[in-house]
Amino acid sequence: MTCVEFDALWERSGGACEICRVPFDGIAGNRVNIDHKPPRYEDVRGLLCVTCNTWVVAAHERGKRMDDRAAAYLANSWYRTHGPGALTVGLPRPDRRSRREKVCAQETAEALRRATDAYRQAIERRDRHRRELAEAIVRADAEGGRQVDIVRTTGYTREHIRRIVAEAKTP
Repeated sequence: MTCVEFDALWERSGGACEICRVPFDGIAGNRVNIDHKPPRYEDVRGLLCVTCNTWVVAAHERGKRMDDRAAAYLANSWYRTHGPGALTVGLPRPDRRSRREKVCAQETAEALRRATDAYRQAIERRDRHRRELAEAIVRADAEGGRQVDIVRTTGYTREHIRRIVAEAKTP
């Protein structure tokens, strides 16, 4: 979004939330949300405070009825009066990073991918070991093993062992 486009939105809103009309300078932290119609981020609806933006999104996603001010706001959204894509919010911007910053970002992304893969593999190994242990507990129970011995060997509580055995017996 360009400064000119934001200024046009600001002028339209009068420097206040377009639903509750609380001035942005009266809001703690001066948080101004540029509300847009999902999933197309370029379809900007207007400027809202954090509370109204959260409320509008939640109500709209859940199909709940909105009060007259919110309904009027949605009916007269910026993109409806100026056409879809009238503002350039969310459109790709030219990458102005230096070559060093781009290389660093690529290395960071690659390190993140490696760490994510390692984490997923560890989770898969953990789940496989848990299944194997559960199968061994069920086998030991079926062969007449005492729960005291199973508890001592596995470190699980009696209740946990009972739950594992019961889950194995249910289809």
